[in-house]
Amino acid sequence: MGSRVKAEAEAEAEEEEKFDSSRDPRVLYLYGDVLEAVASRVPTLDLVSASRVSREWRRGVRAALRRRPRRSPWLLLRLHRPTSTSASASSRGTLLAYDPHSRTWLPPLPHVRGPPRPRTSPPRASPALHAASLSAMAVARDPFGATWRAVEARACEGEDAGAVEVRGPGGSDGWEPCDPIPAAFDGSKSATWLSAATSDSRVYITDKNRGWTSWFDLETKKWGPTRQLRPDPAAASFAIGILSSGYNNNNNNDDDRHRHRLVLATAGRREGRVEVRLWEADAETLDVVEGKCAAAEMPKEFAKRMFQDITEEESDEDDRSWGSSSLSVGLCSSGDGGYVYNGSDLRKGMVRFYDYYYYYHDEDGRTASCKWEWIGVPMIMQKEKVVDRVVVVGCTVVGLDDLALLFPY
Repeated sequence: MGSRVKAEAEAEAEEEEKFDSSRDPRVLYLYGDVLEAVASRVPTLDLVSASRVSREWRRGVRAALRRRPRRSPWLLLRLHRPTSTSASASSRGTLLAYDPHSRTWLPPLPHVRGPPRPRTSPPRASPALHAASLSAMAVARDPFGATWRAVEARACEGEDAGAVEVRGPGGSDGWEPCDPIPAAFDGSKSATWLSAATSDSRVYITDKNRGWTSWFDLETKKWGPTRQLRPDPAAASFAIGILSSGYNNNNNNDDDRHRHRLVLATAGRREGRVEVRLWEADAETLDVVEGKCAAAEMPKEFAKRMFQDITEEESDEDDRSWGSSSLSVGLCSSGDGGYVYNGSDLRKGMVRFYDYYYYYHDEDGRTASCKWEWIGVPMIMQKEKVVDRVVVVGCTVVGLDDLALLFPY
C-alpha cells in the first residue's frame, strides 16, 4: 500500500511540473478552501480543464474530490452496428455518456473506437467494458473504451453451453476448465437469458425469466449456493446488480474481497400496471431481505412511462397469465447507485437510483429507502437509423484521470 501511495504522489508531482502559470494574468486567483468549494460544484468533465489551469488549481481540484468523492456511476451507452464482415467494423460506434453529478449527457463521442481485432497479448486487469465472440475477445483499459487490449480467445465449438473456463490475470496459465453453470439454469445458459454482475472476486448470474441466482468465486473457481430469488410473487422479469458496501450492508463476512451489496430488480404487473422494485440480497447466502417494506419501489409514474406500451396493450389481460415474454427489466449498477431501464426498448427512458439503504421502523421493521430520478435518452437514440444498432449498456464510477485520458487537450 505504501509503495502505491508513493507512486501516486510522484506521478502527481511530475504532473505539477507541467504547470507554471502563477504569473499568467488570465488565471483567476482562487486558493485554499474557496477554490475547493468552487471545484466541488463544477461538473466532472469541466474539472479536467480546471485542473490544467495551474498547479494550485490542480491541487484544489484533487483536494475537492478527496473531500467529497463522486461515487455515483456514469451511465454509458455504446452504439455499434452488428456486423462481422467488415475489417473496420470494430472501429465503428458511438459512445453516449451521462454524468449524474451535472445531470447531463455528454455530446456523442464517435471518436472512441470499438474493440480491436484479436491479438495474442492478454489484459492486465479487469475493465468495465468487454467484447467477445466465438473467435475473439477484447477488454477495455478505461471506463470509456478509449483504449483496448485483445485477449486470445478460447475455442469452444461443440462444448456444452454451460461450460465455464477461467483465464488468470496474467494469461500465462491459459484457460482453466471449471465446474459448469448449475443445472437450475438449464434452458437459459445463453447470455441472452442471463443477467450478470461482477465484483473483484465474484461473478453473479440471474435467470431473467425465473429468478434463479448463483455466484462463481474467481479465486476458488467454485460455484456458491443456487437460489430462486422471487420475493414478489407477481414478478415476471429479474436483473442483478452490485453496489459498493455502504449503509446497512447485511453481509457480515469480514473478508474485504466480498464487501459489496447485491441488488435484485424485479418487474411484474399488479392491478393492470407495471411495478418495478429493488431488493437487497445477502452476497454470500443469497437470502433476500424480508420485511413489510423491504422493497424500494420505483415511482408509479416512472414505471408507467418506461413500460407504457405493455400497460396499454395488455390492460385487459389476467395478471396471472401475463408472462415475462412481454416484459424485460434491465439493471446496471456500480459504486453507490445505478440505472433501471426497459430491456426491450431503451428509448423509453431510464431511471437512476441512489441513496439506497435500510432503516428500522417500529411497526414495519426493516424498511427500504431510495431516491429515484428520471433520465430521458439523448436525441440520437430516437433516430430511426439507431434502431438497428446494438446498444451495450454499462455504468461505472468515472474519475478525473479517466476523463483526462479521453480528453487529452
